[in-house]
Amino acid sequence: MRPSALMAVLVSLCTLAFASGAWAQYSYNPNNPDEQGSDTRYFGSVKDESGQAIKGVAILVKRTFVFTSDEAGRYVGHAPADPSPTTVLIGCAKPGYTLVRMTKRAGSTKQKQWVQADCILRKAR
Repeated sequence: MRPSALMAVLVSLCTLAFASGAWAQYSYNPNNPDEQGSDTRYFGSVKDESGQAIKGVAILVKRTFVFTSDEAGRYVGHAPADPSPTTVLIGCAKPGYTLVRMTKRAGSTKQKQWVQADCILRKAR
């Protein structure tokens, strides 16, 4: 798939409505160098409908930042805190798959803002 076509798919995914209700898997650790700065931490998982992890899924945040899921279907990354994590657009895409649903939950500790976005994808037919 051409990079411009992939970007078009990712941007269109960002317009989807997001469901809520996922439980956060984040706790602040001030000794972790990843916790320095005022940016927002993005993390989550990508699986298929049977619960199997999907590697190599692109997670697009704010149409600018792209994170990629690992072998366990997990990703983590940081992006500037503006716009607000509660309104930021996020999409998940991989060639050969379609998005089934995404759950998104934003929150903060006293020290750090975070967004958990989990995606379920289905193999395209």
